[in-house]
Amino acid sequence: MNDMELALLSDLVPQTWVLSDRNRLLGSVSLLECDLEGYEHYSPWLADVYVEGSHRGHGYGKWLIEAAMDFARSKKLLPLYLYTPDHQRYYEKMGWNIVEVVNYQGKQIVIMVFDGF
Repeated sequence: MNDMELALLSDLVPQTWVLSDRNRLLGSVSLLECDLEGYEHYSPWLADVYVEGSHRGHGYGKWLIEAAMDFARSKKLLPLYLYTPDHQRYYEKMGWNIVEVVNYQGKQIVIMVFDGF
């Protein structure tokens, strides 16, 4: 079962938000129980952030991320975690903070937290 199928069965985690224009997918974002093997002690996770290439730069990603953050806040699911190899500044502007920088499967990634404050 994939993340979207699981989201249909839950009122908390996992959840997936999809942004579309009629029948065309513009973007999506999910909240998952865990998104990084070996880091299950952090939960839940903002994950699967995606905006279709031709629609990037219009604020859709930020809108989707903020929708997931607002949901997590309203359901008292904070703190919320994510990892990124190269977008830490983007998330810092939205209130996320660095938890740790790790080497994961040969790549440096940044694990971040949003605590709602």
